[in-house]
Amino acid sequence: MQSGRGQFSTPSGAGFAPSSGDILVTDRMNNRVQEFRPSGKFRRASGHAGSKPGQFRGPYGLGVNRAGDIYVAGEFSNRVQEFSPALAFIRAFGRRRFADGPTDLAVAPDGDVYVADAPFIRHFTGTGHFAGSSGGTGSGPGQFNSLVAGLAAGPHGHVHAGDYSGARVGDLTGKGMFVRSLASHGTATAEGPIGVAITQGRHIFISGNGHKRAIELHPDGRLQRVSGTTGKGKLDNPGPMTVDCTGHVYVLDTDIGRVREYGNPRATAALLTTGPPPAP
Repeated sequence: MQSGRGQFSTPSGAGFAPSSGDILVTDRMNNRVQEFRPSGKFRRASGHAGSKPGQFRGPYGLGVNRAGDIYVAGEFSNRVQEFSPALAFIRAFGRRRFADGPTDLAVAPDGDVYVADAPFIRHFTGTGHFAGSSGGTGSGPGQFNSLVAGLAAGPHGHVHAGDYSGARVGDLTGKGMFVRSLASHGTATAEGPIGVAITQGRHIFISGNGHKRAIELHPDGRLQRVSGTTGKGKLDNPGPMTVDCTGHVYVLDTDIGRVREYGNPRATAALLTTGPPPAP
């Protein structure tokens, strides 16, 4: 929990540069975005506290589109900023669309941007035009007990969102229609789901800070495995997560300011919304 180069004070969002495989991480309390090589070596940092273009006030969720453009949700600035792959400011949007302040963010394969706003999911085009809202407070299908925590847009056009107080993950269409609940019963229950990631093969990864673990679900919702509970990879307070193009899973361990990487030998062509399109 420090402020030096390559150090973090509450890492809160992550994504991958499609051309280099570099990982980009929002460093929330230091009001910046940091970029690291696939080996974990620090490359560069961008941003500082402020409300001008390229500045941050509590940067939270981060997503990258297939062209390498980077989107960052600013919880206290009440906006989403878009940057080029070189971290040059492009535009800001959404300031009048958020009720509580944007947190998690996911970029879909088609370039649309989904942003968590307390119990709502706000939907934008890649150029910042508002496309609609879904969610709302409640325990019914497609609702969230308190807030959306963890957001991922899969290759099949669905959005997966963690219901932090409801101990479940909602599977919604890109238009916000409810499909099913995941991780809501038995050994697969996600207590305090706070991070969600989806591979190209539609395997679903969920981090939960209630059980302090990460789980992998088969596309049909069956529990595949559990990580982060023992040994060198033990998680202290898991936060948001992401998956790279090789199938490795990255979990932000927020309270102690680090990123944990886990191998995923069973994943096939793992891909979030950050990588190039699959070869024909």
